[in-house]
Amino acid sequence: MSQSDRVAMLTGGSAPDVGVRKLLFVDGAMGAGTDGGLAVAQDGFVPATAMPASIALAASFDPAMAERYGAVVGAEVRHRGFDGDYGPTVNIMRTPLGGRTYEGYGEDPFLDARTAVGWIQGAQGAGVMVSVKHFAENNQEGQGGASPGDGANGGRLNVNVIVDDRTLHEIELPAFAAAVEQGHVAAVMCAYNQVNGSYACDNPSLLQRVLRGQLGFGGIILSDAGAAHSPPADLDAGLDYDIVGNSDNPVAVDLARADGQVSRTILDARAHEYLRTLFAYGFFGRTGLRAGRSARAASTCWSAHPPVTFRCTRRSRRVARPAARPGSRSRSVALRPRVDSPGSRSAR
Repeated sequence: MSQSDRVAMLTGGSAPDVGVRKLLFVDGAMGAGTDGGLAVAQDGFVPATAMPASIALAASFDPAMAERYGAVVGAEVRHRGFDGDYGPTVNIMRTPLGGRTYEGYGEDPFLDARTAVGWIQGAQGAGVMVSVKHFAENNQEGQGGASPGDGANGGRLNVNVIVDDRTLHEIELPAFAAAVEQGHVAAVMCAYNQVNGSYACDNPSLLQRVLRGQLGFGGIILSDAGAAHSPPADLDAGLDYDIVGNSDNPVAVDLARADGQVSRTILDARAHEYLRTLFAYGFFGRTGLRAGRSARAASTCWSAHPPVTFRCTRRSRRVARPAARPGSRSRSVALRPRVDSPGSRSAR
């Protein structure tokens, strides 16, 4: 394989000389509906089921429901002709004001992990790849600046999260570890923020020592959109794929190779990790986006999916009632909203 083919694969392109097409992912932790217009532009309008918020799924306390939820997303991702999904989000809720809190599974590491595994098994069981995100500690917003996501003070695009190993492993990493060890997740997305002084996507301690070494991850490490910063640092730290090419694009990587900042050994290692995962997860058995899909065909495929969303929503409104005494059985109680008329007794 030529250098141009290796570089093209790792920077979001195709390698036609060896028959490797572009990898196509959709951004859908809560449904297969967000893809930057790619499906609309190439495939006509193909709708997707709007799933309940991920935090509601976690509130069901039901890994089987998480698997059904993931299966719906995975089936729709595959039907639309995509190879994978940028989801689920498993960052711990450190603050309810975090911009992605609704897209994650809450503040409990055990619940986070169990929900994530169910979701991943459901989605990947439908024949697509999944990218668990955002590795790691991407769970706060900033203040000031253009927007909360780019806050001048403490924004998640640039905040430096200082965390010791014990806290990292006991609070933030259990869901990622479960995704790797039990969910056999295909990809891990590295985050925008810094962790202990280095950006997550060019952080060798985080990607090589923890993710590859301690968690035993063997799939693709890909960046969040715009989270890669420097081809030499990214590739050396273990980043396999810059999903938008803002930093690791063919020109920049070729220049880094030419002046010796990126070695042939490093480039080969990243290409090997990328291709190994594609073979393992059936990439070469899929054809990618195809023209001619229609809303009618989608509605036939989707017909069984709305009941899953309704059941998930109902389950998310249930709470566990603890046992009152030894030997009694705990049961769940459905919480139903009540609207009282102005003249009713309860409204007085």
